[in-house]
Amino acid sequence: MQKISKFLKVSVLAIGMVAVTVHADTGDFKPAKPVVTLMPILMDNLDILNLTPEQLTKVRSISRKSFEELNYLNAEYHLVKSELKEVLFLTQPMQEKANQLAQQLSKMEAKRLQLSIECAEELKQILTPEQHKELISLANF
Repeated sequence: MQKISKFLKVSVLAIGMVAVTVHADTGDFKPAKPVVTLMPILMDNLDILNLTPEQLTKVRSISRKSFEELNYLNAEYHLVKSELKEVLFLTQPMQEKANQLAQQLSKMEAKRLQLSIECAEELKQILTPEQHKELISLANF
C-alpha cells in the first residue's frame, strides 16, 4: 500500500511538472533571448552610424557567421526540446534521459550566450567609440 501511495505522489508530481512545462512552452523553441542584440539594430541603422566600406564588410561578415550559427543552434535546440517533451510524456520513468537532454539544452543556452558576447566584443573592435556609443543608445531606446 505504501508503494502505491508513493507511486501516486510521484506520478502527480510528474504530471504537474509536465503541465507546467507544457503551459510555459508557447511554441517558441529558440533558446533564451541573448543578453544584448546589437547586430539587428546596427543593420537597421547603417545610415545613422555612417560605417566606412571596410567597417561594413567586417560587420556583414560577422552577421553572416552569427546568423548561420544561430540558425543551426536554434534548429538543434528545437529537436532536443521536442525529444525532452516526448520523454516527459512517456509513462515509464526516464529521469536519466530527461537529465541528459536538459544538459544538452543548457549547453546550447551557454553557446548562444557566448555567441552574443563574441558578437558584441567584435563590434567594439570594428566601430569607433562614437559609433559604438550611438549603437548602444539605439539599443537602449
